[in-house]
Amino acid sequence: MYIRDVDDQNIISGPCEQCKVSEHPIFHILENEGLDYKKSCNSCLVYPAGVDILEAGTSVKGIYCILSGKAKVYRYGESGKEQIIRFVKPGDVLGFRTLVTENPLKVSATTLEETSMCFIDRKDFKQMMDQSSGFRERVLKEIAQDLTDLVDALTDMAQRTVRSRLCSALLQLSDLYQDEPINLSREDLSGFVGTAQESVIRLLSEMKKEQLIEVKGRKITVIEHDKIQKMSLFG
Repeated sequence: MYIRDVDDQNIISGPCEQCKVSEHPIFHILENEGLDYKKSCNSCLVYPAGVDILEAGTSVKGIYCILSGKAKVYRYGESGKEQIIRFVKPGDVLGFRTLVTENPLKVSATTLEETSMCFIDRKDFKQMMDQSSGFRERVLKEIAQDLTDLVDALTDMAQRTVRSRLCSALLQLSDLYQDEPINLSREDLSGFVGTAQESVIRLLSEMKKEQLIEVKGRKITVIEHDKIQKMSLFG
């Protein structure tokens, strides 16, 4: 049962037979312990492209397990420019980090295309934490690893050229879109790379001339994967 409720995001109960919560590592513990966490996944939301799932400064109502579609997770820098932190895809889970810390959201998440997701209320999630010490420990480890990854990414970004960062971004996005061309606005791509939109457009044009990528409108296809892989490391 899919519920389309964009305006106020009210949750309407309904069975979610396609729940993919078990695909995320934090839930493997519950499955191994025989806890029926899927009883909590009794709602499914469907949002069209361009709709906020999470909004910075607000309290999260629960966790969202992506069934289909894609979304970007981002925040605004001091200059007011959008900085994309990561992209989420089917099997990813949003919201559990903030639920554990009980702080207002520091980031926002917006759909890039029509996206469906299971919803688990914060009370049910916290009950899972109380019922299983193994689950609680795994969640905390995930949060600690996220922090380590973020520090490494920031350090790496500061030491690499824009061309190198763009190549790395194209490889990540190619994996995200799998067999389809990368379908992302130049504004979002520049926000992910961490540079001006004009620089991204110029570099894409150069890479197209070098026959490393194919560009049709806003869609990008990586042709020379190995060469772009080397450029992502050495610029």
